[in-house]
Amino acid sequence: MKLSIGPRTSAAQRGMTLVEVMVGLVIGLIGMLVIFQTVTVWDARTRATSAGSDSQITGTIAMYNLERDLRLAGQGFGTADPATMGCQVAGYDANASAARVPFPMTPVLVFNNDATNSPDQIITLYGTSPYFTTDQGYGAGTAHSIGTFDRTGFKSGDLAVVANTGNAAPASADCKLVEITDDSSVVDPKTLSFNVVSYPHYYQNGNNLPSRFNDATGLGASFPSGKVFSLG
Repeated sequence: MKLSIGPRTSAAQRGMTLVEVMVGLVIGLIGMLVIFQTVTVWDARTRATSAGSDSQITGTIAMYNLERDLRLAGQGFGTADPATMGCQVAGYDANASAARVPFPMTPVLVFNNDATNSPDQIITLYGTSPYFTTDQGYGAGTAHSIGTFDRTGFKSGDLAVVANTGNAAPASADCKLVEITDDSSVVDPKTLSFNVVSYPHYYQNGNNLPSRFNDATGLGASFPSGKVFSLG
């Protein structure tokens, strides 16, 4: 006697073969290669775009600073006569390695450095006084003081260029940089002093600071009269 208990499955369940796994890996690797190539190209173009944008921003800032300095060039001494403009200013700096630091009183200097394969230079000179002080004439004085016609706008702590009258030749005046240490005389409202002392600095809330730009020799005998220019 034969018993039948139901239909039999015609085939056993099949799994994933090694060939199918390898094909899947190849397809995945190709996809990753395409993605990384795309990311590389995108990153290179992003860097180029960012570098170009940064260069434009840097150039704009540089041109703004250059334009600002050129517009300010000559402030404080722009009204100097030909004998004074361009004079060699005898400067002194107690904090510098070389105490004597002469410089020309010229609004703009341009240096062509092509011969040394170095960048060209543009140097500007201007005053930063918060007061609109024009040049003032001065008469008799001492080695460390001058008697101005009007010292309005000159404050202790200001740097000033004292120039004699020179002669008719351009830049022939003798010029010297001084640091004003006293402008507070009530009895004599015209004297400006520039001694080698500690003094109440107007721009530092009256705190006493040592003078940095005055030397012991002072003006000397070649400054009997002329003009003084405030550089702030």
